[in-house]
Amino acid sequence: MLYSPHPGGIMKIKTTIISLTSLLALGTLAKSVEVNIENCKEASKHEKILDSSDFKWNQTPEEIKEREIKLYNSEKRLEKRIFVNDQGKFVLPIDASFGGATEAIIPAHYINSVRAHIETALRRGYVESIIFSDMGHQHFYIPQKYYDEVINPIPVKDKNIRYEKMLANKDLKILYHTAEQLKMVEDKKLLDNRHLQWRFYTRNIVGDNKEQGTLELIHQKDHSHNTAREYDKGYRYWGAGLYISANKNGCFAFKDKEGKTKFFDINLVGINPPSVADNPGDYF
Repeated sequence: MLYSPHPGGIMKIKTTIISLTSLLALGTLAKSVEVNIENCKEASKHEKILDSSDFKWNQTPEEIKEREIKLYNSEKRLEKRIFVNDQGKFVLPIDASFGGATEAIIPAHYINSVRAHIETALRRGYVESIIFSDMGHQHFYIPQKYYDEVINPIPVKDKNIRYEKMLANKDLKILYHTAEQLKMVEDKKLLDNRHLQWRFYTRNIVGDNKEQGTLELIHQKDHSHNTAREYDKGYRYWGAGLYISANKNGCFAFKDKEGKTKFFDINLVGINPPSVADNPGDYF
């Protein structure tokens, strides 16, 4: 059974994908978010989760596509992913430090923005797979003034508040390092393949936080894998963004380039355990 949460309670509806409208804790009336509510519950400790053994470095495009199909149809999902609570709020589990809170409330416009980024990136051929191997993790560019006045004064232990405030800011920019595990370079030289070179030069996409799906391309010419960190003046780089991964049981809906509805999840802790046992080179 699916539900349409609203302030003061939850109302049953019959559709398989819903428009979720809720007055969130951040004080804004959320726009509709397509949610498969049966699959948007808090993650169980007993379910299968993605881990580093599900991925490998230096893959061909065909290997990544095969991996995406396999993982999409598997039961493995991101651990500690965003879920919808009984009040209709989007909750991001946090690994708390120094006694801080373990949950952050996430605004709907951020989720809609990520969905729009996925759809635009697929449509333009910037990405091909919504898994860690390709388009799977984020970094942030925070307006420097906002960081100095709002984020920095928040105590380190209040990690949840930091993320709530960051994601609430519609001037936030979201960076994706795509083609993460795609082999594009050998012996520090770009491979002589048009498709791989396209993926190399378009691998840094920067999205808005305004639900518009606007994407910019940036380039880091002095980095062997074109891994960009610099952006416009007035923005501060924040490395610890969120992760996304497509799965048939995912919480949030998106359209692939053929217009078919698919699903994805979002979390903060990433792939478990962290993919450090393999050789990540200098991608990150």
